[in-house]
Amino acid sequence: MISESEAEESYGRTRYGRKIVMDTSRKENILDFLLHFDGKAVLYPTTDSQVEYFSAHRARLPSAIRLLFPSHGIVEMLTRKDLFFDFANSRGDEVPPSRYVQTRRECIDTAGELKFPVIAKTRKKVYKKGLKKAYILQTPSELISWYEMIESIHSDFIIQEYIPGDDSSVFFTMQYISEKGDLLASFTGRKIRQWPLLTGGTASAKPYYSPELTRRTHEFFRDAGLHGICSMEYKQDPQTGRFYLIEPTVCRTDFQEGVSIANGVNIPLVAFRDAVGNPVRCPPQKKDAVKRWMHLTADRLSRDALIEDGKITYFQWLKSMACVRSNDLFTLYDPGPLLHEILIKLRRLFCKRER
Repeated sequence: MISESEAEESYGRTRYGRKIVMDTSRKENILDFLLHFDGKAVLYPTTDSQVEYFSAHRARLPSAIRLLFPSHGIVEMLTRKDLFFDFANSRGDEVPPSRYVQTRRECIDTAGELKFPVIAKTRKKVYKKGLKKAYILQTPSELISWYEMIESIHSDFIIQEYIPGDDSSVFFTMQYISEKGDLLASFTGRKIRQWPLLTGGTASAKPYYSPELTRRTHEFFRDAGLHGICSMEYKQDPQTGRFYLIEPTVCRTDFQEGVSIANGVNIPLVAFRDAVGNPVRCPPQKKDAVKRWMHLTADRLSRDALIEDGKITYFQWLKSMACVRSNDLFTLYDPGPLLHEILIKLRRLFCKRER
């Protein structure tokens, strides 16, 4: 199920699946379609807002629609940053010192309690015009000035001490856990670049073999009572080597799922087989896995910014692409998305020349 605008984008040109076009910004439209759907299906939400909506309205879904969710209370705990950090602290996990602010007074108090720099994020994922995913703030006065500017758009934030390190200090472990709590699939990766730099989503990633992060992630979600698709993001302090929990993603696929699939760990497929009762055979992550994944547009933007800042050279970027075997737009079996993207760029180029 995709929106009209998504159907016109390059991703909408895939030859796989049957595309059902609707206004997906209104979750009620998706639910209404499912209520009249004639057949069996496994539902894969793709955003946190969809996860929250279908978790809250699960009782209305037909029995033929399989939803890989734990209880609504667990979903809510793991999609709200304040509840997640409270739970992580109760377990003794290593998490950045954090404060929650909803007013200017609370922001001023926070400015005097945390070490700087800090990073600010919305308490729940929110998509609003003028609101970024995260903000890095260097001083108490900068934090207060920023809050005074942003509170008219959004006022509910979590403020954390910023863990040092560049984008390659960010790691992630993606897993699928059965209803019995068994770990059926797991893959750990390391980001190469993000876009926007330091605060954005994954632009490129590579495998990172880590039994420690595999164990920590499974134990965390098991103790939380979660089953289904999940992942945990970590940041490693370059000075101490310690891994800090940053945020979970639950009940939906992750943005960089392609790096896991490229290296033989197909978590969405494992989830489907488990949901329909088929035998699950997923090989463990290989210690010597090397295949990398990139989001073509995001990585190009990240590369250009890093080169402009003098952080990398063009040759270093080319070297980092040596093991890229998967990306967000192209496979030999499904060339449509990339061909459409090339066509769009050619049209833009010709339009510029005509002007």
